[in-house]
Amino acid sequence: MKTLAAILAGGSGSRFAGNQPKQFVLLGGKPVLCHSVDVFEQSDRIDAFLIISHTDGIDHIRFLAEQYGWKKFCGVLPGGATRSGSSQAALAYAAANGFDRLLIHDAARPLINEAMLDRLCDGLEVYDAVVAAVPVTDTISVSADGKTVAETPKRESLWSIQTPQGFSVPVLQHAYRLFNEDAGAVATDDGGVVRRYLPNIPVGLILGSRRAAKLTYPEDLSILETLLSE
Repeated sequence: MKTLAAILAGGSGSRFAGNQPKQFVLLGGKPVLCHSVDVFEQSDRIDAFLIISHTDGIDHIRFLAEQYGWKKFCGVLPGGATRSGSSQAALAYAAANGFDRLLIHDAARPLINEAMLDRLCDGLEVYDAVVAAVPVTDTISVSADGKTVAETPKRESLWSIQTPQGFSVPVLQHAYRLFNEDAGAVATDDGGVVRRYLPNIPVGLILGSRRAAKLTYPEDLSILETLLSE
């Protein structure tokens, strides 16, 4: 079984409000993107990895690949107009190049680790779709109007979804075919696409890591620096 990892690094970083895309901001002396690349590069569970980028970042990613000597790097592709478009670009590459499994990861989560990756790959031995997640520790409320609380689900049943997420390539292809036939459909994560359009396919939960926090706002960078130093 051949496994491809795809790192999505095509976001505009509008909420980050920096002077460069957040995937290229330095964290611990090297670009944010390179931290998750290191994990895929060193894992014996991953055969190759691909990066999906905004067109403006393609040349810089090629420069980083040469600078750091990435051996499993198989290329960089332009992303789609949406996150789901970028995922489908990676999926098309995986299918065309004989990969059986596809892991999809957000470049903005730099502090994943090999143990988390191993759990995800082990999960793919059982399920055709798996997502990394951590139990929610805060009380979460639902509000229909943004002013009052409509519902407070039981915290014990809530999980915060992370990446990487892993899939059987044929299963994810099937889910996205149905997604593309649904006019106006929007996807925030690939596991959700499988869950919605292939409800008979269980989506396995594997334990993620609280260190795998997402870089979204400028203040998140100092938090990640602290986690990295630990």
